[in-house]
Amino acid sequence: MINRKISKVEKRIEELIKDSERNEKIYSAILYHFTAGGKRIRPLLSLIISDIVDYGNTEEEEYNLITSASCVEILHGASLMLDDVIDNSDTRRGKPSVNALFGNKVAVISASFLLGVISDELAKIGNLELVRAFSHTAKVMAEGEVIELNLMINNIHPNTIDRELFKKLYFEVIDKKTASLFSLSSSIPLILKGNSTELKYVFSEFGRYFGNIFQIRDDILDFISDKTGKPKMNDVKEGKITLPVILSDNFQRIIEIMKEEKELSDGALDFILELVISGNGIERAEEELNKIYEKTLTIFRSINAPENKIKDLFQLLELSKKRLA
Repeated sequence: MINRKISKVEKRIEELIKDSERNEKIYSAILYHFTAGGKRIRPLLSLIISDIVDYGNTEEEEYNLITSASCVEILHGASLMLDDVIDNSDTRRGKPSVNALFGNKVAVISASFLLGVISDELAKIGNLELVRAFSHTAKVMAEGEVIELNLMINNIHPNTIDRELFKKLYFEVIDKKTASLFSLSSSIPLILKGNSTELKYVFSEFGRYFGNIFQIRDDILDFISDKTGKPKMNDVKEGKITLPVILSDNFQRIIEIMKEEKELSDGALDFILELVISGNGIERAEEELNKIYEKTLTIFRSINAPENKIKDLFQLLELSKKRLA
């Protein structure tokens, strides 16, 4: 059932981005992004939870669910395009980013177009609470992007380095930029069904913690060898300060190196990796992830649903916690 519905999400995304066919450049950029890969974990979360709360059984309900879940993925895609422009990043998922191939202007216009697509589709569904939830999430994600500027090496003054402040800022950023969208994904079926505020809160909080786990795992994986045998270290290359760096005993020295070299050499990257590992940065980041995982489990155990319906949610949580890519 879930596999069939996720296929429908893929098809719906294809239908929605076809709105941009009138402009070849925009359509090419958008099509490139959505065919370049992606886990589709956010819409998958919506679909699994819809099964738990028993929503999406009629033709109208399924249409609203599939469209809303597709809009979550489209919002995610638009945010990534803008992220890459802001970060001046030329790769995304191991491939050239949209801005690298089509230029910053086309990337920004394409992301803006996608936001228009989302607004149009939500208006057609006609659920005001859903519109507000998407709008609120988009605003929160933008706030997170601004806060993240404080964790960019170019904006850090050596005299203002405070590990606890950086840790606080880091969690504020991932809560707003990443977890908010997972929280929205988890809430969609309950908003569409009109469930109680209390139940919406339970699933919203589950999604928020889930998103924190997902992002911390991403940041840890950046320092762990991939299939090429070398860590990507994309965040360090882009000048971002993430949790494994913040929690390393060698935090101050890593900041100094990143400040000293505008373009980090392979030797500098290797040394930073050594400092993160020897300073127990990865180990401590794992500990923080496990703390959040325990909170997520507490919420999960409070969900009153048959085991056959809730097992997929648990499996997705475990997969996100333990994933290697």
